[in-house]
Amino acid sequence: MEKQCYCCMQIKPVEAFSLHKRMRDGRLNKCKECHVAYVRKMRDKKTKAELQQIRHLEYLACIKTGSRSRSRSLSEIREQHDPVNRKISALRHFHQKRANATKPTELDDLVFEEAVRLCHMRAASTGIRWEIDHIVPVKGRHVCGLHNAHNIQVVPKSWNEKKSNVHVIEFLPRTGY
Repeated sequence: MEKQCYCCMQIKPVEAFSLHKRMRDGRLNKCKECHVAYVRKMRDKKTKAELQQIRHLEYLACIKTGSRSRSRSLSEIREQHDPVNRKISALRHFHQKRANATKPTELDDLVFEEAVRLCHMRAASTGIRWEIDHIVPVKGRHVCGLHNAHNIQVVPKSWNEKKSNVHVIEFLPRTGY
């Protein structure tokens, strides 16, 4: 099997490339010879500014040769490095990820329907009101639970009102400790 080095553009056997876990094929895109030359070149430079300038020139050379292309415009790149915009995009990504994680599944719907039936059955048999409660509160000072099947319980209304937004473990009295 062969692979092309993106520095010297030569096609070499795969064994001529160093192992790299994060690459798709498990090998670095530079051959070992080019990588050694690059590392030596970088060690000779002394300041961070010089290293950045060299990398930028190499990047521009790659763009000119066509081996690399800009996927974003310079304004988009500058916008991404703006700390405020980075924070906004990070929060947007976090909320999208959390929203996708909390979409109810078929199991969640089934458990919730069963919990509603159980509330009505217990209310009829005991004469007191029962409610569906979250074991870990959905919103609280130190916790953030989810509205899913693993976080639902049926409890008396008075107990649920006393508990408020407290984790069940904190609410229950400690015995035998």
